[in-house]
Amino acid sequence: SWTACMTSIPEFLKSMVQIGPSLLPIDVLLSCVHSLLGYVQASVISVWLYVSSGGNHTFPSLSAFIQGLVKRTLITMPDVVSSSPVPSTASTFTLRKQNAAILAEKYTWKKRMGEYVSIGLFVLFISMTVYNLAGVITSLALPIIIIALFAGMVLADIYSGLVHWGADTWGGLETPFVGETFIRSFREHHVDPFRITMHDMVETNGDNCLTTLPILFLLALHTPKGDLGEIFVISFLCSTAIWISLTNQIHKWAHMRQAPGWINLLQNSHFLLSKKDHQLHHHTPFDRYYCITTGWLNPVLGSIGFWKRMENSISMLLGVKPRADDAVWTVQVTDKKE
Repeated sequence: SWTACMTSIPEFLKSMVQIGPSLLPIDVLLSCVHSLLGYVQASVISVWLYVSSGGNHTFPSLSAFIQGLVKRTLITMPDVVSSSPVPSTASTFTLRKQNAAILAEKYTWKKRMGEYVSIGLFVLFISMTVYNLAGVITSLALPIIIIALFAGMVLADIYSGLVHWGADTWGGLETPFVGETFIRSFREHHVDPFRITMHDMVETNGDNCLTTLPILFLLALHTPKGDLGEIFVISFLCSTAIWISLTNQIHKWAHMRQAPGWINLLQNSHFLLSKKDHQLHHHTPFDRYYCITTGWLNPVLGSIGFWKRMENSISMLLGVKPRADDAVWTVQVTDKKE
C-alpha cells in the first residue's frame, strides 16, 4: 500500500546515511539522489493513475528500488567500499608535492653542465651541416627540401612519442645510465606538471639536444656533392634533429597558462602540440597521447592501440609491469618511495 511504501522511506534514508558520504564519491551520491527523484516522480504519476482508475493501479515497489540501487552502487564501485587503504585527494596531493621536491633535488650541477655541453655541440654541428648543405643547394632542390622539412616534423613527432613512452613506462631512477638523467625528469613532470614552466632554456632543452648529437656529428663531417637524393636525406635528418631539439620547449608551451601569442596561434591551428590534446596524456595512469612535438600522430596511434600492444608484448616477453615505478611516484599505489 501507499502508506507502507511511505513508511519505508526513513529506512532508505537511514541506509544511505550508514553508507556515508565519506565512502561514496560525489558522482555516486548524485546518482543516488537522481534515482530517488526518479522514484518520487514515478510515485506521483502513480497517485494520479490510482485516482483516475478508481483504485485499480498499483504503486512502484520502494523496497525493490532500494535493493537495486544499493546493489548497483556496490557492484559498480568496488574500490570505494574496499577495506584497503587508499590515499585521499588531499593526502595524494601532499605526497606528490613531497615526491616532486625529492626529484627536483636530484637535478645536479653535473647534469646541468652536461646540458650546456649538449646545447653547445648541437649548435656547432647543426651550423656546420647547414653551411655545408647551403653550398650545393640549387633552385631544383627547393621543393625537395620543403618535403624533407615536413617529413622531419613527422619523424620527430613519432620519435618524441617513443622516447616519452619508454621513459614513462619502463625503468626507474635506479636504471643504469638513463635513470637519474632522463627518467628522473619524466617522473618529476608527472608529479608536478607545471614545474616544467619554471625551467630555463638549458634545463628544458639540454636532454633533447643530447639525443641528436650522434647523427649531427656524422652530418657535420660529411661534405655533400649536390645530388638531389643526398640533399633530401641531409635536409630530412637536419629537420628531424631541429624539431627533436625543440620538442621539450614545445611541450613546455603546452603547459604554460599564458604562452606567447604566436605560439597560441600555432597550437590552436594544430601546427604544434596543443594544450587541449596534451591534457589527454595527463589523465592517470598517463598511458596515451605520448607524441609531444606536433601531436599529429596521437589520434592515429591511439586508434590502432599502438602503445598498448607494445606494452603487452614487452610484458609478455620480460614479465615486467608497465608504469610500475611511475605509479609509486604519482601515488597511484600506497607504497612509499624511499
